[in-house]
Amino acid sequence: KSIKNTKKALELGVTDFIYKPFNRNELTSIIEKVLFKTGLPKEGQDTYIDFTKFDISSIITQNPAMLKVFREINHISKTDSSVLLLGESGTGKELAARCIHNNSIRREKPFVPIQCAAIPSELLESELFGYVRGAFTGAQADKPGKFEKANTGTIFLDEIGTLPLELQVKLLRVLQEHQFERIGSNKTIDVDIRIISATNIDLRELIKNRQFREDLYYRLNVVPIVIPPLRERKSDIPLLIRHFIKTFCKKAHVPEKNITKDILEIFMKYSWPGNVRELENTIERMTAFSSDNYLSVKDIPLDILTEMEEFFDDQGQDTAVFLKSAIKAFERSYILKFLEKYNWRLNIVSKHLGIHRNSLTAKIRKFNIKRLSD
Repeated sequence: KSIKNTKKALELGVTDFIYKPFNRNELTSIIEKVLFKTGLPKEGQDTYIDFTKFDISSIITQNPAMLKVFREINHISKTDSSVLLLGESGTGKELAARCIHNNSIRREKPFVPIQCAAIPSELLESELFGYVRGAFTGAQADKPGKFEKANTGTIFLDEIGTLPLELQVKLLRVLQEHQFERIGSNKTIDVDIRIISATNIDLRELIKNRQFREDLYYRLNVVPIVIPPLRERKSDIPLLIRHFIKTFCKKAHVPEKNITKDILEIFMKYSWPGNVRELENTIERMTAFSSDNYLSVKDIPLDILTEMEEFFDDQGQDTAVFLKSAIKAFERSYILKFLEKYNWRLNIVSKHLGIHRNSLTAKIRKFNIKRLSD
């Protein structure tokens, strides 16, 4: 309990603490984590990773934090432990889950992803666990759930923090006893399944607010893996841009496009709140609309241009002033292009530009944009 004893314990190799009276699930979770960590390679240790089994986009990185993630994935794939993937939306949590599955002994078995937040709570139980004929109005035939479809394989529960409390109890039973019942049935179904879950919110806060079961948290959080946001791995942005351009140009059957220096400067300074998914969507959109053999500032979506205009306002540099002026010019032509394309139907144009109609109207006045036919 003293600082002196704590320091001595750490020197002796203690990796975690637990206070009395201890929670059995918490103790089990700590033991499993210690067993996992003893087999992990040390930071900087040269470890062979068979990247040929990973999805190609997953290895586009030179960032140390991401390389550490792949070392962890490579190691945990060889076990059957539950994994909790932590990170913001768009960082690639499902991609990481697929990597774990593809490198595991279950790789030839089903991988079943489910977006918990995308399914209404009243339908989620039947999606996960299935139902029998007559279980409720409209149940005209038996239907297996996701857990049955994932039997012998892996199920990926994204946004696990949105799972209703009553379903958390059933999920806990699957983790503890490997069995459940369909809705409307008393027949127990046994499953051999690995559960990988993901969240972009703090489950411990949900536990404090009694919105998430603590015992379920310890069962899911055996091996936590944190995926860093794109703003913390900006050295990967040029690599990702080139990969996405190559992918989308090949898909569209057009020659591969280049990018201007200005684009790279803007993209390296942009915060990317939507992370890699936002960058991918941005490059796809730019590639689709550009008629040139290169991408330039005029092809950047308006919402990014608007945010970066405010950024350059604070720089006070000649290059920033020049780029700010260029952005304004391109922004005007960008808006005009969409206005003419959709015959000045502001609701449609604002939707495609990703801004509110009132903001679009204000910009039309600001740039004194008029119909070309006027």
